[in-house]
Amino acid sequence: MSAREIDVLVLVADRLPNKEIAARLYVSLRTVHKHMQHLLARTDLRDRQELAAFATGLELPPRPGES
Repeated sequence: MSAREIDVLVLVADRLPNKEIAARLYVSLRTVHKHMQHLLARTDLRDRQELAAFATGLELPPRPGES
């Protein structure tokens, strides 16, 4: 996973919608959508809910903007 995909994964774990993720990361909605597609493909999960549950069980880095 790329660093940016991990940033998206951290925010998906917080159950944020794509629009909010895009705003927090200063990227377009399309970019978030592409990262979501890559994350789902890499983890072999079916949807956002499964990805969020998967991410919640991981030891993730601090959220973007936090130390």
